[in-house]
Amino acid sequence: MKTSAIRPQAGFTIAELMVALAVGLVIIAGVGQVFISNKNAYRYIDGVSTLQEQANYALDFVSQQANAAGFVPDAYKIGTNLDTKVQIESLAYGKILPIDGTEGGTDSDTLIINTIPSAPVLLDCTNAPVAAAFTALAGRPGVTNTLDIQTGESGQPALFCNGIEIVEGVENMQVLYGRSTVNGTGQRVIQYFRRDELGDNDMLEVVNLRIALLVSTVQERRPGENPDNTYDLLGTSVAAPTDRRMRQVVSTTIRLRNRCQTLPPTSGATICT
Repeated sequence: MKTSAIRPQAGFTIAELMVALAVGLVIIAGVGQVFISNKNAYRYIDGVSTLQEQANYALDFVSQQANAAGFVPDAYKIGTNLDTKVQIESLAYGKILPIDGTEGGTDSDTLIINTIPSAPVLLDCTNAPVAAAFTALAGRPGVTNTLDIQTGESGQPALFCNGIEIVEGVENMQVLYGRSTVNGTGQRVIQYFRRDELGDNDMLEVVNLRIALLVSTVQERRPGENPDNTYDLLGTSVAAPTDRRMRQVVSTTIRLRNRCQTLPPTSGATICT
C-alpha cells in the first residue's frame, strides 16, 4: 500500500508579513484621516452655529435696550399743561441725555441708555433691582444702562451691561449715531456720526443707531490659523488676534422709537425718515 508523505506546515515569509503590515498601516492611516477630517468638520459646523447664536442674541439684547432710550411714561401727562412729548421729555430728563456713549476709536465704544420705567420697582438690563441713577419729573427715578466690552469669566472679551456679563465672545462694539437734520433742499435726512463728532445738543436729535459687533467663538474651532485678522466695523478697522477662533461681524440699524416720537420736527414733517 502506497502512502503519501505528510508535508510540514509552512508560515508566512518575512516579505509577506512586511507587505501585510504596510497594507494595514495604510488602511489605518486612511481611517484615521477620515476620522480627523470628520471631527474638524463637526467642530467647524458647531462653531458656526455657536457663533451665529452668540451674534443674534447680542444684537437682540442691544436693540432691546436701545429701544428703551428716552421713554416717558404716559402718567407724566396727567395734571400738566404740556402738549407735546418733547416738552414732557425735556422736563423729565433735564440735562440727562436719553442716549449717550463714549468713542473708543479702534477699541470698543460704550453705549449709555437712560430710561424712566413705568413700574414702581426699578430694574436694570439684567432684571436686577437698582437704585435710581437720576431723578426725573415729579421725582420719578430713572435707570441708566451702560453697555460695553470687558473681559469675561472665560478670559475672553464679552458684552457687559452694568458690569454683568451678557454674551461671551463679543470682542468689539462700534456705534454710529443717526442724527435727524434738514439738508439744503429742506428735506429731512438722517446722517450718521461717531460720538466724538456730536455735541450734547446734537445728541438730542439722534433718532437711529447703527451697531456693529465683532463676535468670536470662545474656543478655537478652526483647523488652522485664521488668516483674516482685520475686520471692518462701520468704517473702523479692527485688528483681531491671529488664532484659530472663528469670527464674524454683525450689524444692525435700530430705530429709536421713543426718540422719533419726542423730537421736535423743525420742518413740520415727521422727524424720522
